[in-house]
Amino acid sequence: MSRFTPVDTGKIFPREEIDEAFRHYWCLGGAGERWSEFADLYTEDAILIDRVIEGVKNGRQEIREYLDLVMNREMPALYTVYDWHTIQGNCVSNGMVNRFDNPDPNGEPLDFFGVTIQVYAGDGLWCFQEDYYSWEGMQRVRADYERLCAEHDPDHPRRRTRAHWPSDPDWAIGLPQHPDGI
Repeated sequence: MSRFTPVDTGKIFPREEIDEAFRHYWCLGGAGERWSEFADLYTEDAILIDRVIEGVKNGRQEIREYLDLVMNREMPALYTVYDWHTIQGNCVSNGMVNRFDNPDPNGEPLDFFGVTIQVYAGDGLWCFQEDYYSWEGMQRVRADYERLCAEHDPDHPRRRTRAHWPSDPDWAIGLPQHPDGI
């Protein structure tokens, strides 16, 4: 086991167990946005790596603080739309769309794409996660979003709308507005 890719090759969990754990992970996180509960899905010694800007988070509590900072305070209007996932051994790779609803009521959502690789540790918990997304894409989309907020709806970030979920699978569909939205 490497400190950079902590894959426990001594035990492979059943694919069905991993898939069920991933669906629960997505229901709490991407679709549910219940970030504190979501953080409980990591082992106490889990490692989360944001390869673009946030660096390495060590342990469940650092992961909880990171999620609260990014998803609740820095970018409350951002939500994550499921695209796909694959399972190989104990690893799950998944693609997502990081999305801001457009403050222009006639505009399309503002998206940048990401990929996550994670390692399942058993008992519904994850011990490792690595996130990748385009820095340039995120900066471009965020700048467009801020410009459109100024033009159409300065309170849009506080509204926390979630108007463009996928039509399926059902476990990946969240609420039309975050519970903390105005």
